[in-house]
Amino acid sequence: MGLLDKLERKGTVSDEDKHLKVDIETIRKHIEKSIKKQETNKVEEPTFHYINHKLHTFRPEGTLEELKEQFTKPEEQLSKKPEMQVPKKAEEETVKPGKMDISSIKADIEANLSKKTAEKIAIAPNRVSTGIPGLDEVMSGGFRKNTVNLVAGGPGSGKTIFAMQFLVNGIEQCNEPGVFVSFEQSEEEILTDLNEFGWDLEDKLKKKQLVILSYTPEQVENVLKSGGGTVRDVIDSMGARRVVIDSLTAFTLLHENALAQRKACLDLFKSIKKWNCTALLLAEHEGNPELHSPTVEEFEVDGVLLIYNIRRGDMRGRALEIFKMRGTKHSAKIFPMTIDENGITIYPEETVF
Repeated sequence: MGLLDKLERKGTVSDEDKHLKVDIETIRKHIEKSIKKQETNKVEEPTFHYINHKLHTFRPEGTLEELKEQFTKPEEQLSKKPEMQVPKKAEEETVKPGKMDISSIKADIEANLSKKTAEKIAIAPNRVSTGIPGLDEVMSGGFRKNTVNLVAGGPGSGKTIFAMQFLVNGIEQCNEPGVFVSFEQSEEEILTDLNEFGWDLEDKLKKKQLVILSYTPEQVENVLKSGGGTVRDVIDSMGARRVVIDSLTAFTLLHENALAQRKACLDLFKSIKKWNCTALLLAEHEGNPELHSPTVEEFEVDGVLLIYNIRRGDMRGRALEIFKMRGTKHSAKIFPMTIDENGITIYPEETVF
């Protein structure tokens, strides 16, 4: 007979247990709680918070013991493991170690990403680094030099951040000036939107390492007819080697049908090829990987990167896919992607789904 049944039968504590001075209801609650804990196999899902440049794992109260039993090493080894320190900005929350120290793993990844990127540039002279930690290593060292590449994504996916990070990397790491051509925003709006990343864009503008040009889509038509016009002159005068056009979607909307759009895109791509630059074109596309349908532009460019902002339950997570890359051995995996004050980072060894 179990202790709970014994208690229910007698209704009182036995003589030998009277010295405990614990009432029946307290004992009952304690036993029921223990039984419930032993019968359940559920371990609540953790939540993740990016604090002070590190990824921290937070688990609900009461799951630590189950995690120790199900997922970690024997208890005597766990006792030797130092406790994870709570970040200053999250003192009100308790950080509990799970199966692995995610913060340490992420720190190791970030510490090696820049080194790996530099190695790729050194051994691949015909490649242009993306400037995105984790990405070059899964696409043979970066974009092919002097190619036209499309970066497509839905609203809020990080396209503009990706593009400017590409230009900043060229300026800071490769001594390659860059030009940002916008059909939708002014220079002031772009600087305001990207101010939080600490790239000091205004200083780069003053030093002529970076130029931001604003056009309406209609003006671009005249630019193409003149063989590049002001854009070409700016590129030649500053020796630019990287150019971004934001966005191709605004440009194609000037044309009524697919045939006209394709012809206009081909004319644009031909002009870009003459600029002796590696180009990124930004475009809007469906944010769900399952619903993506190739557009006219995707057939004409050399490479296509798709950025997703995927909803899972009541949260969204960003991801990146190398959809197409001519002459490049690349991964077909969809990679987790994060955005913080340093820009975008890709995690090649992690999974999204």
